[in-house]
Amino acid sequence: MSENQALSQFERFFELDLKLKNVLYTLAPPTFTTDMDILIKYSDKLYATVNLIKNILLEMSNLMHLSPECQLVIQEKMEKYKQIIANTDYTFNSLANIYNECFAKMSVGVLNNIKSNIFGHALIYDNALEDRDITMEELLQACNSVNEMLHALHSYITNDIDFMRQIPALAQKFNIDEGDPVTLRGDVNPLALAIYNAIHEDFDAGELDIIAINKRHKILMMARNRGHALSIEIELKNDLEVGVSYFIPKASINPMMISQLKGINGYQAGDQFASGSFLTTQNELVDDIFKLIEGTPTDYDIIWPEPDTVDQDVKHIR
Repeated sequence: MSENQALSQFERFFELDLKLKNVLYTLAPPTFTTDMDILIKYSDKLYATVNLIKNILLEMSNLMHLSPECQLVIQEKMEKYKQIIANTDYTFNSLANIYNECFAKMSVGVLNNIKSNIFGHALIYDNALEDRDITMEELLQACNSVNEMLHALHSYITNDIDFMRQIPALAQKFNIDEGDPVTLRGDVNPLALAIYNAIHEDFDAGELDIIAINKRHKILMMARNRGHALSIEIELKNDLEVGVSYFIPKASINPMMISQLKGINGYQAGDQFASGSFLTTQNELVDDIFKLIEGTPTDYDIIWPEPDTVDQDVKHIR
C-alpha cells in the first residue's frame, strides 16, 4: 500500500465514522405515540437502515484490513438485528428498546473491555492483540450494539500506529536527549503544523506522531512514552472551538498526575486506564496539548504505595 493510499483510506474511514454517527442520530425513535401507522413506518425504517449500517461497517473493516472472521461477525449481528425488528409487536416501547439495545447502547462493560485490550502499540496486523488472549473478532463479538462496534473500530484505527506510519511524513525532528522522532504526517493542516512547530528539541514525549486529516479538520496524536501510549484526538468544531479527547492506557502509575489533567472523566485512584475530553480555542490549543502531554505520567513518575497503608483497590498499581 502506498503512502497516498494509506492517507486516503484513513480519511475515508473518518468520513464513514461521521456518516454512521449521523445515521444513528437520525434513527432515534419519534416522540411517544400509539399511532400504528407511525410505528409501522418506524419499524420499516429500522429494518431498512440495517443494510446501510452493515455496508458502512464492512467498508470500514476493509479499510482497516480486518480479517474475514471480523466481517462475518458484523454480518451475523446485522442479520440478528433484522430478525429482532421483524418480530416486534409494534408498540412504542418495544421499538424504542430495539433502538437502544441494537443501535445506540454503550455499556460500561463493553467499553472497559475495549479500553483494556485496544491501546497504543498493542495492535498487530493478523488482528490479534499483542500479549493478549483475545482477537479483534472476539472483541466485536462481545459488542451488543452498532454503537459499541463502531467504538471498537474507531479505537482500533486510532491506536494502530503501524497503519498511521504508512501515511506520508511532511516533516520530522528529533529529541536532543533521547533521539526520539517527532513526525508530522498527512495533509497540510494549520493546527497540526502549529503543534509540530511548537515542539522544542528537549520536549520529552517519546516517539510522537501527529497525523493531520484535512478533509475532516481532524488531528490524531500518539505519544509513546506518556501513559504507555497516550492517544489524542483533536477536531475543529467551528471557527473558534476545538474539541480534544484523549485516552491513557496506563494511568495507574501516578493517580495524582492523572486526576489533575484537564477534562479527566470519572477517574479514580487505582483505575488502570483513563480518558477525558474538553473544549478549547484555536489560540489555546497548542498550550493545552502541551499541558496534557507533560501532565501524563511516564514510567519514571510511578508512585510506589506504602504496603501497610494502601487499600486493596489501589495496590494493583504496583
